[in-house]
Amino acid sequence: MDATIVRRTLALAAAIATVALLTSPPALAQETPADVLVRVNGTVDLPAGDALDVLVAVNSPARIDGAVRDTLVVVNETATLSGEVAGEAIVYNGVIRLEPSARIAGALTLIDSQVIQEDGAVVSGGIVEREGADIVRELNRAGEAVSFVAWLGMTVLFVAVALAWAAVGGRQLSNVAGLLAARPELAVGWGLVFWIAAPILAVAVMFTVVGIPLGIAALVVVLPLLWTLGYVVTSTRLGFLVDDLRGATPDLEHPYLEAVIGVAILQLIALVPIVGGLVVFIAGLLGAGAIVVHAWRRIRAAPAPDRQVMPTGEG
Repeated sequence: MDATIVRRTLALAAAIATVALLTSPPALAQETPADVLVRVNGTVDLPAGDALDVLVAVNSPARIDGAVRDTLVVVNETATLSGEVAGEAIVYNGVIRLEPSARIAGALTLIDSQVIQEDGAVVSGGIVEREGADIVRELNRAGEAVSFVAWLGMTVLFVAVALAWAAVGGRQLSNVAGLLAARPELAVGWGLVFWIAAPILAVAVMFTVVGIPLGIAALVVVLPLLWTLGYVVTSTRLGFLVDDLRGATPDLEHPYLEAVIGVAILQLIALVPIVGGLVVFIAGLLGAGAIVVHAWRRIRAAPAPDRQVMPTGEG
């Protein structure tokens, strides 16, 4: 999708959003210092000698004798142009009448619309006729492209975290993944308790001035990081399961292969609509629960500091 199509699509999307948000008032106009005029359910009259940067007319008949320096958008109505549009014009479900003195320097895009062009009217960028379904398909393709890039970026992130953990703390990663297999009920139970209590506590502390940065850090940094590590734990456990099926002996000290295989499997599952996202979300929660259980056990097993007996001074 080239830049021109993207710009046209965004302009149309803005116009449609305006319809959805502003159709209830009988008439609405908005002008900004940048000379942008949006008119909904009213009328537009741009006299000769006047100029705007952008003009958007939604459910509003428009008479344009002046100049639009950038973009003209007309939705669900008729626009009559005798002036000039220095950029492009987009008409959605409407009609545009081009009088002999009309000039459009860019393209005139008609989406489920028609043009009445009198002799002498000039459209330098040509007239493009399209159907509304074409826009939907383009938006769908753009959404799919963005989703794939996001999926690819997350996959690279998970693989990087998995390899780093396997390199620096591979035995720890193997132990937590083993705990997830040996005591899944603990991981599930503590995972639910933690993921319910932690956000509530983070929000609660934000009611104090001192607690605001702590609560934000917990919600924005700590919890997402814990979920990511939990996702790697579940992925590694899945990799160990693959080893069992293959009859291979895992490398518990540095489970690089197991972690990467598990991430690859879960990320492929993530491509399944709805179900994939749910599986990935639960995988992160379960792994995070195992991390919480493992950390709690380590804390409880830590030896208590030796108590020093103070001398009494007695011989």
